[in-house]
Amino acid sequence: MLRTRCVNVFQNGFQRSQIAVDVRKNRHGQRFVHYSLTILPGRHGQAAIAGRGQVWYFHSVEHKGRSMTRKSLLTVLCGLVILGVLLVMSRSNYLFFHCLAQTISIAVAWAVFVVSWNSRRVVQNNYMLFLGIGFLFCSSLDFLHTLAFTGMGVFPNHGPNLHSSLWLGARFIQTGALLIAPVFVRRSLNAYGAFACFALVTAALAGAIFTGVFPVCWVEGYGPTHFRTFSEYAIAAGMLAAAFKLYTERDQFSTTVLRMLMAYILFTAVQEVCFAQGGVAGGPFMLAGHLLKILAVYCLYEAMIVTGIARPQEVLYWRLKQSEEALRKSRERFKTVADFTFDWEYWLDENGQCVWVSPSAKRVTGYDAHDFYKDPDLFTKIMHPDDRDTPLVCAQDTNGEEPPCTRTFRIIRKDGTLCWIGHVCQPVYDSSGKWRGRRGSNRDITELCKAEALRKDVERIARHDLKSPLSGIISAVGVLQDAATIPEQQRMLLQKMESEARNTLNMVDMSLTLLKIEENRYEPDAGPQDAIKIIRAVLDDLAPTMRTKSVRAEVVVDPEPDDTIFMGEELLCRSLLGNLIKNAVEASPENHVVSINIAGPLSTCTVTICNMGEVPEPMRDRFFHKYSTHGKRKGMGLGTYSARLLARVQGGDVVLNTSEPGRTMVTVTLPRH
Repeated sequence: MLRTRCVNVFQNGFQRSQIAVDVRKNRHGQRFVHYSLTILPGRHGQAAIAGRGQVWYFHSVEHKGRSMTRKSLLTVLCGLVILGVLLVMSRSNYLFFHCLAQTISIAVAWAVFVVSWNSRRVVQNNYMLFLGIGFLFCSSLDFLHTLAFTGMGVFPNHGPNLHSSLWLGARFIQTGALLIAPVFVRRSLNAYGAFACFALVTAALAGAIFTGVFPVCWVEGYGPTHFRTFSEYAIAAGMLAAAFKLYTERDQFSTTVLRMLMAYILFTAVQEVCFAQGGVAGGPFMLAGHLLKILAVYCLYEAMIVTGIARPQEVLYWRLKQSEEALRKSRERFKTVADFTFDWEYWLDENGQCVWVSPSAKRVTGYDAHDFYKDPDLFTKIMHPDDRDTPLVCAQDTNGEEPPCTRTFRIIRKDGTLCWIGHVCQPVYDSSGKWRGRRGSNRDITELCKAEALRKDVERIARHDLKSPLSGIISAVGVLQDAATIPEQQRMLLQKMESEARNTLNMVDMSLTLLKIEENRYEPDAGPQDAIKIIRAVLDDLAPTMRTKSVRAEVVVDPEPDDTIFMGEELLCRSLLGNLIKNAVEASPENHVVSINIAGPLSTCTVTICNMGEVPEPMRDRFFHKYSTHGKRKGMGLGTYSARLLARVQGGDVVLNTSEPGRTMVTVTLPRH
């Protein structure tokens, strides 16, 4: 047997069937599905057996079957028999029929109150509780109505008006309860306050009826009064309004309960229309009204008692069931998002213990997620030995105040192959703002690293190959200059060609140097350098640009000429100062001066370059960032980046100062020793 899958099929919270599937191999190595199906009494449903992302087997469970058909037919048959018996009974003894119908109604109403009242502390939908309290007092008046009915002899001093008035009072309370109850579907309810209010209303109605204050409803020898007829129609309209309000809150009830309650209210509305037609006791309208009342009570019994006891999750705990279903769907959505991430994701708690690892860890590392749960140090163990000293914020000694971090390192997969990882992690917090560890994401960037390495190799080769033709040009120009027959004007052009070729060669060398500096593979060859000499050479190169903009440069040495000597590499320092002075000249308005001040304490040489014009506010925080530029159509954004890089590799630094409005100052600091 290769795999086993077992699924329980539920309907309305109860298990209806169970399907077990075994995927096996026969003696020829072919796979086949062996299954067993157990069907429990219930309704039709469907079940699907699914493996990892694919459907293994699908079986449609059709068990609407004989048991349910027989049960439904038996229920309908019994109902018809009971109605027939009651109809015959009403013809022979209407008083007994009336007492039986009222007793059934009263018993169900009291049962609804008992169930709803005793479950009020755990039920969030207060519709049932309010209805139960209202039905308790409604049934109390119904009980008095039954005792006061003509022929019972309990209240001999009162005529038929008493039982008619009590009936109408009970319907007023019933309709009011059904109309107000939807208000408390989503709101809290003071059960004792509602109980007291119903008690006061019921006592006031009973007092008014027994003292004769209540309007006359029945006149002996005449029948129902207009007040009673209009009241019955008003009650029917109120029932329809209650049904509409209940329907607007249908999402707070199960389908079964909603249908039964709607049937109860509609049967009651039709019942009131029948009673409004009047007639003598035992007449067709009175008889039809009482039969409809029995049907309505049966619907209420099914909705509140049977369902509330047999399937309490549909009545008493419907909102809890909805919350559980919403939670299940939410967990399923988040699980889908979490388990199907492409990158290797994880979550470490406050103590650095692994809380969750995405299944994609296996694709990246070769290790299953449970391997990281079993061995919390596996993350460090699979790192390349040369990269284990890489500082990671997601370590056990963090406190949640660390910002998001990005790192690049190598790991050794389970199969022994090398993999480059692009790592990023950040702190996570719960809803109360408490730190709950760090969330990390690791992406396989091996192919990107290979492509980047190939690009750098190509650039390195191209730069190296450019040096040979440039060296040839310089040599050829030197040979031509040695010829005695060359006119002076052509000799000056050859000197210019040689200078530009050497500058181009220096630029190629500088680009190779910057690449080595970025890779931390460059060791500078420092020696004594004169800042004045380097700055003058730079200004000579920038002379055409300065003439075009009518910009002058002023070089000030403070206080002694010896302060211009520092330790560095000539090519690096010339590129460093050249980029910064060029930026100052280009940013300076026309007909202004760029001042260059050379000073500093005994240990350092400081060169401050100042020009008119401010660095834009958005650029100040990223002034030295790579590819950061502003207002230059052909600017690459590498000048200030390379200047700081060249200064730091020689033990110095470059700082931007924008404290003086309308001016920009860049200070270069280089060591003297």
